[in-house]
Amino acid sequence: MTADKKALASIDEILHDGEKVTATLRAVLSLSNSSYANPTGLLALSNERVIFAGHVRHTLTLVTHPLTDILSVDFERSVLNSFLRLRTGDATAPTVTTFRPDPGHAQAFVDAVTAAVEHARTAGLSTPSASPAPASAAPASAPASAAPASAPPPSATPAPSTSSSTADELAKIADLHDRGALTDEEFAAAKAKILGT
Repeated sequence: MTADKKALASIDEILHDGEKVTATLRAVLSLSNSSYANPTGLLALSNERVIFAGHVRHTLTLVTHPLTDILSVDFERSVLNSFLRLRTGDATAPTVTTFRPDPGHAQAFVDAVTAAVEHARTAGLSTPSASPAPASAAPASAPASAAPASAPPPSATPAPSTSSSTADELAKIADLHDRGALTDEEFAAAKAKILGT
């Protein structure tokens, strides 16, 4: 399973009911100056939060930021590096989480996050409290490392949900296929499973 598929599968596992990923971006979470210690994975924007899932040396790192906690998102691009920074928490002393994103797609992702944050503020959304986060999920502002991945990774093929329609499931797997998270064969198998053929 590729790194992108592992990251997407990890993100899919922690989504709440009704939460959908609307945009993704390849990125590296900057935890230290050593590139070997920084997890590589995906940043995902959902209708509720920004989620990062990445791996370094077979260890999963998940970081989540509810849209209502995000103060700003900035993208800085130079000749040598590019940085995407999420500022969260208290405006007087914000927490800054820094990512090194795929620069070709970062601006579109930043624009999508900015629009989602603005929408969350105007709609007065709050983070879901009824469904607790899985044990592997990190607190909103701090990365967490899970135990080394010794169990087989979860399947990247989404299982059909009884709460969503066939059209929603087909749209979801088509999006995963378009983003390269599913191969043609996996897409065909998932489609056949959803359609019951």
